[in-house]
Amino acid sequence: MDILEFPLDREYLTISSAIYPEGISKVNKVVLGIVPHNYDSVTPVKDVMSVCDCRSSLVFMTAARKHIMKDEGISCFS
Repeated sequence: MDILEFPLDREYLTISSAIYPEGISKVNKVVLGIVPHNYDSVTPVKDVMSVCDCRSSLVFMTAARKHIMKDEGISCFS
């Protein structure tokens, strides 16, 4: 699993259906976990937490590999 971390300029109150955290929370970082196409796990939150300090983070996971990275984050998927 590859982890991309995007620190935010301040703390935000969020409501999300992301894999972690669930519901309403305060976050100061967005984390993207990029997994292989054959990734299959019943414990995705545990998997991410084992490779990332994701406290106060909004965490998403994807198997998409074709993306363009810029200083401000992911600009597009193709």
